[in-house]
Amino acid sequence: PALTSMQSFPLYDKPLRIQFAKMDSDLISKRKNTFVERPKRRSDSDLPSISKKEKRRQQLAAKEQQRLLKAQIAAQFPGLPTGMPPMMPGMPPMMIPPPPMINRPVLHPPIFGGEMPNNILFVSNIQDANESMLTTLFKAYNGFREVRLIPGRDGIAFVEFDLEHQAAMAKDGLQGFKVTPDKEMMITFAKK
Repeated sequence: PALTSMQSFPLYDKPLRIQFAKMDSDLISKRKNTFVERPKRRSDSDLPSISKKEKRRQQLAAKEQQRLLKAQIAAQFPGLPTGMPPMMPGMPPMMIPPPPMINRPVLHPPIFGGEMPNNILFVSNIQDANESMLTTLFKAYNGFREVRLIPGRDGIAFVEFDLEHQAAMAKDGLQGFKVTPDKEMMITFAKK
């Protein structure tokens, strides 16, 4: 069956976790003539109104609880990047996902290692990566335009962004990203 054949199938270097549904969907239960109307979920308008002070107090308490949980996880798993879920015993090592959309203004992009900033990045050491994988990685950054693989040249690509500082942020975020367990992506600014 599909469940066993696709279980733990590596998708972007992460194993798929597949489970059967706990109950039939409404459509399936209607086909089987076992449909039972479920109560509607309550919307915010149905809930009793909460004062602004009480709502703010609840938000602050939730933020504090989240901060304490992060600190507890960081203490239990030193060296694990913040926000990354801890690995379970026997679980294959996961790659660090790209950071979420970042939109911080940079007035003057710094020159890294003598490189002149450019809105186009030169990506190398990616022999096993394809265009869709690279697009998935880089589109997490603001200003992403496109990935261009070089035909006939295995393992290199150009990634274009709207602005230089957006390219710099993607370069910093994905530098050394492991495309495979033994190959790290190398990113430089393309020469102008």
